[in-house]
Amino acid sequence: MKNIKLVIMLISCLVLSEIVYCQQNHPSTTLTSADYLRKSKNQKAAGWLILGGGILTTTVGIGIFLGKGALGAETGDLIIPAIGLGMTFGSIPFFTSSRKNARISATLSLETQPVFIPQQRPVILSNPPALTIKIGIR
Repeated sequence: MKNIKLVIMLISCLVLSEIVYCQQNHPSTTLTSADYLRKSKNQKAAGWLILGGGILTTTVGIGIFLGKGALGAETGDLIIPAIGLGMTFGSIPFFTSSRKNARISATLSLETQPVFIPQQRPVILSNPPALTIKIGIR
């Protein structure tokens, strides 16, 4: 009885693994220069919104804290300025990734490159598409 269960489990594993192995893989689309530029602009806009909201929240929180005076203020009143400072510092990754994507956008391009294909007598010139990367040297 154990052998029959083992054989059934092995056959089902083989059948399932064959199904999984035979699935088609769709290659992920590569991002173009325009995609990186759009992503950079969106990240920069998000960074500015978070930075502005953080500065506004910090200012309002400090105003509330100072409005109550030193005697009437509680430790819970410092939560609002702390959240504002956290938002302000949280905008930094958006600006850095925006700059990184802008650099990638400026350096990646899809062009055709001439390639000489030697054959018996004539040399054939072909222009296949190529992904070019420009590296700036300072």
